[in-house]
Amino acid sequence: MKKIIMLVGLCLVLSISSFIYNGVFASSNDKKTQNADEINKSGEILSQNAKKYKEDLKNEKVIALIGEEKILYKEFALKKIMLESKAEIKKTKKPTNKDVFEELKEDKISIVMAKQMDVYPTEAEVKEYISNMRKAINESDNPEALTYFTQNYGISEDEYWNEWSEPLYKQSLINIKLGNALASKVPQEKGDSREEYNKKVKENYVKIKDTFKEQIKVDILDNDLGIT
Repeated sequence: MKKIIMLVGLCLVLSISSFIYNGVFASSNDKKTQNADEINKSGEILSQNAKKYKEDLKNEKVIALIGEEKILYKEFALKKIMLESKAEIKKTKKPTNKDVFEELKEDKISIVMAKQMDVYPTEAEVKEYISNMRKAINESDNPEALTYFTQNYGISEDEYWNEWSEPLYKQSLINIKLGNALASKVPQEKGDSREEYNKKVKENYVKIKDTFKEQIKVDILDNDLGIT
């Protein structure tokens, strides 16, 4: 697990980590400059969007199939909450339903790849990873954002970690393990700088994932969402 945590940075370079690393609860250099009001505002934005889609988070309807992997409406709603919140916080363009679906599709393709490469995380690995992330966020520069979110949304922090966090962190762990597995297949030549090696890893990742995309059938089952 320590090796996995150490390689989070590599997965960030590959741009395959989840919102949790780049959004409200991230601990990064730019976040250190945030004051309490900015942190609270981030938590408020996330909680407001979560309330807006609260009922959708219970909807088990299957809206699409990526190969044999189902996309549930509640997964679509959760991804929408995260992406809309991130856009609002960073003052960027609000994502469309198609944007949300495309991100979910990428997640599901990563799941297919992880299963085929035998690196899909076990339940025990997911629990350990969530525990490590909980500790990391509690010890980060801005743990208040999570507290502000849970208080405004009306849940306890335990409820967040036991109910909300699992799909987010599980996908992050899938991405990390997949990134590590693919990186291990790329030899680091003598004289390669870190940047050169990371570029090779990224190119290999994109190439392999593109191959998977060509082979995986995508079935849209809900034509009312505007995701085609």
